[in-house]
Amino acid sequence: MRVTETMRLNDASAWITGPKERLDELTAQAASGKKVVRPSDEPAAYASIVRRSERIARLESRQDAVGMARSRLELSEGALAASANVMLRMREIAIQMADGTYNAVDRQAAAQEVSLLRDELLSQANAQGADGGYLFAGTATGQEPFTPTGAFIGNGAALEVEYADGRRMDASVSGVDAWSNPGGQDIFADVDALITALQLDDQAGVQASLDDIDAGQRQLVAARGDAGLRLGRLENAQNVTGNALALGLSQLSSEQDADFAEVAIELSATQSAYQRALTVTQQLLQLTRSLEPF
Repeated sequence: MRVTETMRLNDASAWITGPKERLDELTAQAASGKKVVRPSDEPAAYASIVRRSERIARLESRQDAVGMARSRLELSEGALAASANVMLRMREIAIQMADGTYNAVDRQAAAQEVSLLRDELLSQANAQGADGGYLFAGTATGQEPFTPTGAFIGNGAALEVEYADGRRMDASVSGVDAWSNPGGQDIFADVDALITALQLDDQAGVQASLDDIDAGQRQLVAARGDAGLRLGRLENAQNVTGNALALGLSQLSSEQDADFAEVAIELSATQSAYQRALTVTQQLLQLTRSLEPF
Protein backbone atom coordinates (compact mmCIF):
# COMPACT_ATOMS: atom_id res chain seq x y z
CA MET A 1 0.00 0.00 0.00
CA ARG A 2 1.33 3.36 -0.97
CA VAL A 3 1.78 5.81 1.93
CA THR A 4 0.14 9.07 0.94
CA GLU A 5 0.77 12.58 2.16
CA THR A 6 -2.56 12.53 3.99
CA MET A 7 -1.62 9.36 5.85
CA ARG A 8 1.69 10.90 6.90
CA LEU A 9 -0.10 14.00 8.16
CA ASN A 10 -2.57 11.88 10.14
CA ASP A 11 0.24 9.93 11.76
CA ALA A 12 2.09 13.13 12.62
CA SER A 13 -1.08 14.63 14.10
CA ALA A 14 -1.64 11.56 16.29
CA TRP A 15 1.98 11.74 17.44
CA ILE A 16 1.60 15.25 18.89
CA THR A 17 -2.07 15.11 19.99
CA GLY A 18 -1.36 13.67 23.47
CA PRO A 19 1.25 16.26 24.50
CA LYS A 20 -0.86 19.04 22.99
CA GLU A 21 -3.99 18.06 24.95
CA ARG A 22 -2.05 17.83 28.21
CA LEU A 23 -0.39 21.16 27.48
CA ASP A 24 -3.81 22.75 26.98
CA GLU A 25 -5.06 21.24 30.28
CA LEU A 26 -2.08 22.51 32.23
CA THR A 27 -2.27 25.95 30.63
CA ALA A 28 -5.93 26.17 31.65
CA GLN A 29 -5.06 25.07 35.20
CA ALA A 30 -2.32 27.68 35.46
CA ALA A 31 -4.69 30.39 34.22
CA SER A 32 -7.68 29.46 36.40
CA GLY A 33 -5.93 27.96 39.41
CA LYS A 34 -8.33 24.99 39.14
CA LYS A 35 -7.39 21.41 38.39
CA VAL A 36 -10.99 20.35 37.74
CA VAL A 37 -13.12 22.74 35.70
CA ARG A 38 -15.32 20.43 33.60
CA PRO A 39 -16.74 16.90 33.89
CA SER A 40 -14.21 15.44 31.45
CA ASP A 41 -11.29 16.40 33.72
CA GLU A 42 -12.29 14.00 36.52
CA PRO A 43 -15.95 12.92 36.44
CA ALA A 44 -16.14 11.75 40.07
CA ALA A 45 -14.27 14.76 41.40
CA TYR A 46 -16.37 17.14 39.31
CA ALA A 47 -19.62 15.64 40.68
CA SER A 48 -18.29 16.00 44.25
CA ILE A 49 -17.28 19.60 43.58
CA VAL A 50 -20.76 20.44 42.29
CA ARG A 51 -22.41 18.94 45.38
CA ARG A 52 -19.98 20.64 47.74
CA SER A 53 -20.38 23.99 45.97
CA GLU A 54 -24.16 23.79 46.33
CA ARG A 55 -23.78 23.02 50.04
CA ILE A 56 -21.39 25.95 50.48
CA ALA A 57 -23.85 28.27 48.73
CA ARG A 58 -26.59 27.20 51.15
CA LEU A 59 -24.30 27.75 54.14
CA GLU A 60 -23.28 31.19 52.89
CA SER A 61 -26.93 32.14 52.41
CA ARG A 62 -27.75 30.92 55.92
CA GLN A 63 -24.78 32.80 57.37
CA ASP A 64 -25.98 36.02 55.74
CA ALA A 65 -29.55 35.50 56.97
CA VAL A 66 -28.45 34.73 60.53
CA GLY A 67 -26.11 37.72 60.49
CA MET A 68 -28.95 40.01 59.43
CA ALA A 69 -31.22 38.54 62.12
CA ARG A 70 -28.53 39.12 64.73
CA SER A 71 -28.18 42.72 63.62
CA ARG A 72 -31.93 43.27 63.96
CA LEU A 73 -32.01 41.68 67.42
CA GLU A 74 -29.01 43.70 68.59
CA LEU A 75 -30.76 46.91 67.51
CA SER A 76 -33.99 45.70 69.12
CA GLU A 77 -32.21 44.98 72.38
CA GLY A 78 -30.65 48.43 72.31
CA ALA A 79 -34.02 50.10 71.70
CA LEU A 80 -35.60 48.14 74.56
CA ALA A 81 -32.75 49.03 76.91
CA ALA A 82 -33.10 52.73 76.04
CA SER A 83 -36.86 52.51 76.54
CA ALA A 84 -36.48 50.83 79.93
CA ASN A 85 -34.17 53.67 81.00
CA VAL A 86 -36.74 56.21 79.83
CA MET A 87 -39.34 54.48 81.99
CA LEU A 88 -37.01 54.67 84.98
CA ARG A 89 -36.74 58.42 84.51
CA MET A 90 -40.54 58.69 84.30
CA ARG A 91 -40.80 56.73 87.55
CA GLU A 92 -38.40 59.15 89.23
CA ILE A 93 -40.54 62.07 88.07
CA ALA A 94 -43.75 60.37 89.23
CA ILE A 95 -42.30 59.65 92.69
CA GLN A 96 -41.14 63.24 92.99
CA MET A 97 -44.43 64.78 91.79
CA ALA A 98 -46.50 62.50 94.05
CA ASP A 99 -45.05 64.44 96.97
CA GLY A 100 -47.46 67.02 98.37
CA THR A 101 -44.76 69.68 98.57
CA TYR A 102 -44.94 70.26 94.79
CA ASN A 103 -47.53 72.54 93.22
CA ALA A 104 -49.38 72.86 89.91
CA VAL A 105 -46.55 74.80 88.25
CA ASP A 106 -44.07 72.09 89.16
CA ARG A 107 -46.35 69.38 87.81
CA GLN A 108 -46.92 71.28 84.56
CA ALA A 109 -43.14 71.41 84.03
CA ALA A 110 -42.91 67.70 84.86
CA ALA A 111 -45.70 66.95 82.37
CA GLN A 112 -43.65 68.65 79.65
CA GLU A 113 -40.62 66.53 80.46
CA VAL A 114 -42.66 63.32 80.52
CA SER A 115 -44.16 64.30 77.14
CA LEU A 116 -40.66 64.59 75.69
CA LEU A 117 -39.77 61.22 77.19
CA ARG A 118 -42.91 59.76 75.62
CA ASP A 119 -41.68 61.00 72.23
CA GLU A 120 -38.44 59.13 72.86
CA LEU A 121 -40.39 55.97 73.71
CA LEU A 122 -42.37 56.26 70.48
CA SER A 123 -39.16 56.75 68.52
CA GLN A 124 -37.65 53.59 70.01
CA ALA A 125 -40.86 51.61 69.44
CA ASN A 126 -40.70 52.65 65.77
CA ALA A 127 -36.97 51.97 65.42
CA GLN A 128 -35.70 50.64 62.10
CA GLY A 129 -33.05 48.10 61.19
CA ALA A 130 -30.17 48.51 58.75
CA ASP A 131 -32.46 47.36 55.92
CA GLY A 132 -35.03 50.03 56.76
CA GLY A 133 -37.55 47.55 58.16
CA TYR A 134 -39.30 48.40 61.41
CA LEU A 135 -37.95 46.23 64.21
CA PHE A 136 -41.12 45.78 66.27
CA ALA A 137 -43.72 45.53 63.48
CA GLY A 138 -43.77 41.73 63.29
CA THR A 139 -43.79 40.73 59.64
CA ALA A 140 -45.34 44.07 58.56
CA THR A 141 -41.89 45.69 58.45
CA GLY A 142 -42.78 48.25 55.81
CA GLN A 143 -44.77 50.59 58.09
CA GLU A 144 -44.37 52.11 61.53
CA PRO A 145 -45.91 49.73 64.05
CA PHE A 146 -47.07 52.47 66.45
CA THR A 147 -49.17 55.50 65.59
CA PRO A 148 -48.56 58.86 67.32
CA THR A 149 -51.33 57.95 69.76
CA GLY A 150 -49.44 54.79 70.71
CA ALA A 151 -51.82 52.39 68.96
CA PHE A 152 -50.14 49.25 67.62
CA ILE A 153 -50.86 48.64 63.90
CA GLY A 154 -48.21 46.03 63.16
CA ASN A 155 -48.83 42.34 63.73
CA GLY A 156 -47.75 39.81 66.28
CA ALA A 157 -46.14 37.42 63.76
CA ALA A 158 -42.43 36.77 64.26
CA LEU A 159 -39.72 37.00 61.63
CA GLU A 160 -38.05 33.60 61.38
CA VAL A 161 -34.58 32.54 60.29
CA GLU A 162 -33.18 29.10 59.45
CA TYR A 163 -30.28 28.45 61.81
CA ALA A 164 -29.67 24.77 60.94
CA ASP A 165 -30.88 22.30 58.33
CA GLY A 166 -34.67 22.23 58.60
CA ARG A 167 -34.66 24.20 61.85
CA ARG A 168 -35.97 27.75 62.27
CA MET A 169 -36.41 30.17 65.16
CA ASP A 170 -38.07 33.50 65.91
CA ALA A 171 -35.64 36.31 65.23
CA SER A 172 -37.65 39.39 66.17
CA VAL A 173 -39.26 40.96 69.22
CA SER A 174 -43.00 41.55 69.17
CA GLY A 175 -44.03 45.16 69.60
CA VAL A 176 -47.19 43.88 71.26
CA ASP A 177 -45.24 42.00 73.92
CA ALA A 178 -42.92 44.92 74.60
CA TRP A 179 -45.21 47.97 74.58
CA SER A 180 -48.90 47.09 74.39
CA ASN A 181 -49.33 43.64 75.85
CA PRO A 182 -53.06 42.84 76.25
CA GLY A 183 -52.19 40.63 79.21
CA GLY A 184 -49.77 43.16 80.65
CA GLN A 185 -49.22 46.89 80.26
CA ASP A 186 -50.20 49.27 77.51
CA ILE A 187 -47.19 51.49 78.12
CA PHE A 188 -48.27 54.46 76.01
CA ALA A 189 -51.70 54.51 77.67
CA ASP A 190 -50.02 54.38 81.09
CA VAL A 191 -47.66 57.22 80.19
CA ASP A 192 -50.55 59.28 78.83
CA ALA A 193 -52.37 58.77 82.12
CA LEU A 194 -49.34 60.08 84.00
CA ILE A 195 -49.10 63.12 81.73
CA THR A 196 -52.79 63.88 82.23
CA ALA A 197 -52.49 63.61 86.01
CA LEU A 198 -49.52 65.97 86.00
CA GLN A 199 -51.29 68.49 83.77
CA LEU A 200 -54.36 68.44 86.03
CA ASP A 201 -52.24 68.78 89.17
CA ASP A 202 -53.77 65.48 90.30
CA GLN A 203 -51.44 64.33 93.05
CA ALA A 204 -53.46 61.14 93.72
CA GLY A 205 -53.50 60.33 90.01
CA VAL A 206 -49.73 60.72 89.84
CA GLN A 207 -49.38 58.42 92.83
CA ALA A 208 -51.70 55.85 91.24
CA SER A 209 -49.64 55.83 88.01
CA LEU A 210 -46.52 54.56 89.79
CA ASP A 211 -47.50 50.88 89.75
CA ASP A 212 -48.27 50.97 86.03
CA ILE A 213 -45.01 52.75 85.19
CA ASP A 214 -43.11 50.18 87.26
CA ALA A 215 -44.87 47.30 85.53
CA GLY A 216 -44.22 48.82 82.11
CA GLN A 217 -40.52 49.15 82.87
CA ARG A 218 -40.37 45.49 83.93
CA GLN A 219 -42.21 44.51 80.75
CA LEU A 220 -39.56 46.22 78.62
CA VAL A 221 -36.77 44.59 80.61
CA ALA A 222 -38.38 41.18 80.09
CA ALA A 223 -38.65 41.80 76.34
CA ARG A 224 -34.99 42.83 76.29
CA GLY A 225 -34.06 39.61 78.10
CA ASP A 226 -35.96 37.59 75.50
CA ALA A 227 -34.05 39.36 72.74
CA GLY A 228 -30.78 38.58 74.52
CA LEU A 229 -31.60 34.87 74.73
CA ARG A 230 -32.35 34.73 71.02
CA LEU A 231 -29.16 36.61 70.28
CA GLY A 232 -27.19 33.97 72.16
CA ARG A 233 -28.78 31.18 70.15
CA LEU A 234 -28.12 32.97 66.89
CA GLU A 235 -24.51 33.61 67.83
CA ASN A 236 -24.01 29.90 68.51
CA ALA A 237 -25.72 29.02 65.24
CA GLN A 238 -23.55 31.49 63.35
CA ASN A 239 -20.41 29.97 64.85
CA VAL A 240 -21.51 26.43 63.91
CA THR A 241 -22.38 27.53 60.38
CA GLY A 242 -19.09 29.41 60.08
CA ASN A 243 -17.13 26.32 61.09
CA ALA A 244 -19.04 24.16 58.61
CA LEU A 245 -18.49 26.75 55.90
CA ALA A 246 -14.75 26.93 56.58
CA LEU A 247 -14.47 23.13 56.44
CA GLY A 248 -16.47 22.96 53.22
CA LEU A 249 -14.32 25.63 51.56
CA SER A 250 -11.16 23.81 52.63
CA GLN A 251 -12.43 20.52 51.22
CA LEU A 252 -13.55 22.20 48.02
CA SER A 253 -10.14 23.78 47.63
CA SER A 254 -8.38 20.43 48.02
CA GLU A 255 -10.63 18.89 45.37
CA GLN A 256 -10.71 21.74 42.93
CA ASP A 257 -7.67 23.95 43.29
CA ALA A 258 -4.48 23.21 41.49
CA ASP A 259 -1.08 23.20 43.20
CA PHE A 260 0.57 26.07 41.37
CA ALA A 261 4.11 24.84 41.95
CA GLU A 262 3.29 21.35 40.65
CA VAL A 263 1.40 22.75 37.68
CA ALA A 264 4.28 25.07 36.82
CA ILE A 265 6.79 22.20 36.90
CA GLU A 266 4.61 19.87 34.82
CA LEU A 267 3.70 22.68 32.42
CA SER A 268 7.37 23.37 31.75
CA ALA A 269 8.09 19.68 31.21
CA THR A 270 5.04 19.25 28.96
CA GLN A 271 5.98 22.29 26.88
CA SER A 272 9.42 20.79 26.35
CA ALA A 273 7.91 17.40 25.46
CA TYR A 274 5.49 19.05 23.05
CA GLN A 275 8.30 20.96 21.34
CA ARG A 276 10.32 17.74 21.03
CA ALA A 277 7.29 15.98 19.56
CA LEU A 278 6.89 18.77 17.01
CA THR A 279 10.56 18.59 16.09
CA VAL A 280 10.54 14.80 15.73
CA THR A 281 7.34 14.91 13.70
CA GLN A 282 8.78 17.50 11.35
CA GLN A 283 11.93 15.43 10.92
CA LEU A 284 9.92 12.28 10.18
CA LEU A 285 7.85 14.08 7.60
CA GLN A 286 10.96 15.46 5.94
CA LEU A 287 12.60 12.03 5.94
CA THR A 288 9.51 10.39 4.48
CA ARG A 289 9.35 12.92 1.68
CA SER A 290 13.05 12.43 0.87
CA LEU A 291 12.53 8.69 0.49
CA GLU A 292 9.57 8.98 -1.88
CA PRO A 293 10.30 7.83 -5.43
CA PHE A 294 10.33 10.50 -8.13
